[in-house]
Formats: sequence, C-alpha cells, structure tokens
Amino acid sequence: MFLKILTVAGLATFEIYAAIPAGFAFGLSSVLIFLASLTGGLAGAVVSAFFGDKIRAFFHKKKPTKSEEKKTPGHNKALEQIRNHRPGCFRYHYGGGTHKYCGGNGVKCEY
Repeated sequence: MFLKILTVAGLATFEIYAAIPAGFAFGLSSVLIFLASLTGGLAGAVVSAFFGDKIRAFFHKKKPTKSEEKKTPGHNKALEQIRNHRPGCFRYHYGGGTHKYCGGNGVKCEY
C-alpha cells in the first residue's frame, strides 16, 4: 500500500495527469490519491524552485557553447535589417529575385 502511494506521489512530481489514473488503477481511494498527488506536486515545485539553477548549470556545463565565429555571415545582416525596419517597407525573396515593397504611405524604401 505504501509503495502504491509513493508511486502516485512520484508520478505527481513530474506529471499530475499520470498520477491520478495510476492511483485509480492501483485501487486507492480518491482521498489518498488527492493527498499523494498534492504531496508529490509540491515536492516537485520545491525541488525546481530551490535547485533549478543548479540542475540547469549541471546539464549546461556538459554542452559545448556556440562561439561568435561560428555564426553565419548573413545572421548579423538580417538582424541589422530587422532593427532598421521602417513600417510598411520590406524586402522579400520570391521567384528567384529580390523584390521590395513600400507601403504607399509616403514611405521611402532605401534597400
């Protein structure tokens, strides 16, 4: 019985939608399912609130970081075009050519 309650609480730490049907499948009463799910859900929230940064740092230190040199050359140009965007004026690629559209509100396109 204790193992079933512990299983429901453990499932609730990660996914509450799996814990409730599992509790009914184990034949637990609805009050026990509620208490086990509540305890497991709160335990998961406490662990993620207090240890989330440490867990994230542990997994991120094993991943290689992208260096600035590996970015594509067009990346910075595209960001610059987005920053300098004027309302109603944009450039698009369609049919193998570059076309520009000016909104018609007296907007000057300088592409």
